[in-house]
Amino acid sequence: MIILFVLPGCKQKKDKSASSQPSQGKVAAPAKATPTLDTPTQTRIPYPQKAPAGQFFYLTKNYTKAALDQVKKKELDSWNKEISQEFGLTFKTKYTQKYFNIAYRCSQEQVDFLLYNLKMFFEPTYPKYFRYEPSFPFKIVYFGSKKEYSRYTGSEAYGFYLPKTKTLYTYANSGEGTLWHELVHAFVDANTHHQVQQWFSEGLASFYEMAAVYGNKFHEGYTNWRHPTLKKKIRKKEFLPLADFMQEKYMSEGHGYAKARFLFCYLWIHRKMPDFVNAYLYELAPKYKGKELGKQAIKTLEKMLDKDIAAIEQDYKKRALTYGKMSRLKKIKK
Repeated sequence: MIILFVLPGCKQKKDKSASSQPSQGKVAAPAKATPTLDTPTQTRIPYPQKAPAGQFFYLTKNYTKAALDQVKKKELDSWNKEISQEFGLTFKTKYTQKYFNIAYRCSQEQVDFLLYNLKMFFEPTYPKYFRYEPSFPFKIVYFGSKKEYSRYTGSEAYGFYLPKTKTLYTYANSGEGTLWHELVHAFVDANTHHQVQQWFSEGLASFYEMAAVYGNKFHEGYTNWRHPTLKKKIRKKEFLPLADFMQEKYMSEGHGYAKARFLFCYLWIHRKMPDFVNAYLYELAPKYKGKELGKQAIKTLEKMLDKDIAAIEQDYKKRALTYGKMSRLKKIKK
């Protein structure tokens, strides 16, 4: 089953187009692929691949700059034709950092801001959690306004990612957090062919709804607008135990996003977030499904934190109540 990852309240966009296939140009020898646990026949290429001097690795091969530009131009021309027919609108297109194809209907200043935030987020975040080179370009449709975006996608949310077409949809001024949240879904999609639990996918993505870029660096580790709801539920004792929550395929609680998000905040506080994400994606999810996947995730969490899930939950609640809305998290001392 393919899940459409969206922010709360988002209507699902009808899929009218198939994902485009990247064009191939004259290239050097293909990179050596590494077998993975997802399927017996699937192979993935480790990230990052180093290309020879004067060349650039993209998807599966090394390209000269001229050859890469030609490949990307063919990708963009084909995709622009698809989305122009789909929406009946005119888009400008460009690519950045090899992997990102962008179709936009906004000012140059706004698209420059988008490109900057893509760079600031991708460079420190992707290698922290994800092991493999993207096997497809990340496509971003960037509408000029919320009104235009809602009219043509049917969504009232800030943005959404559609796995079937490998495309992220949002609009100018939707906020950097929207971009970063949906990019996490795209990155997970590029690294797995197995289904992950909703608390994992939305918890990890929601963690990046709130971050900051200053001093030309990306700074993570904040609570956000979801946090007051979680605190309210903890105080009212309307809180499904973490042991049950982590075994759910889909979150049953209305405040599930807030709960899942702070679970990743909690891991970040304990300096275990990258380790847990890597263990879940590459060791657990390929081997287990359903409740068993959740049980194994709990065991992994207990081992990493050296305490049982009941003690983890108690500490989770205590720490959650100490933070306010939009607060900077504090990592524990090593």
